[in-house]
Amino acid sequence: MKKIYLAVAIIFVLNNITLAQCVTANAGPDKTICPGSTTSIGLNTSNNSFTYSWSPTTGLSSPNSAVTNASPSATTTYSLLIKPKNLIVNGNFEQGNTGFGSDYIYNNPAIYGTYFITTNPFSIHGSWCNYAGSTNKIMAVDGATNNGGLRVWFETISVLPNTT
Repeated sequence: MKKIYLAVAIIFVLNNITLAQCVTANAGPDKTICPGSTTSIGLNTSNNSFTYSWSPTTGLSSPNSAVTNASPSATTTYSLLIKPKNLIVNGNFEQGNTGFGSDYIYNNPAIYGTYFITTNPFSIHGSWCNYAGSTNKIMAVDGATNNGGLRVWFETISVLPNTT
């Protein structure tokens, strides 16, 4: 009896995944200062899950902080933009085999149950898709294994309690 082996290629491309988070932006109360003076504006605390961007940046000591010192030379209205950070590390695999985990074995084409970070899966296994000329890295997985329940890709993300 002839044995037939089936090789399955699973290709993942993860890029710019952002977990939705709700936040209420409050840049603080309006302030009046004398010419040549400085005042602190912004949020009382910063959260590392967000990026902060003030506009305009003229007269600000830290335009990318939750709190900054303002020294405008004329009457100025500052706006604060708050955006959630991308919590997935290396989701597009451009940094190679880092920032995530897998229950599969990395970079061993001799056995089943392995994965690779590559620009062209065809270069690893001749029956896989040929993306010759591609410069984008992907995760190619040879899932032909008898071990069920293996995680192909996972990442542990820290979540602050009592936050949304």
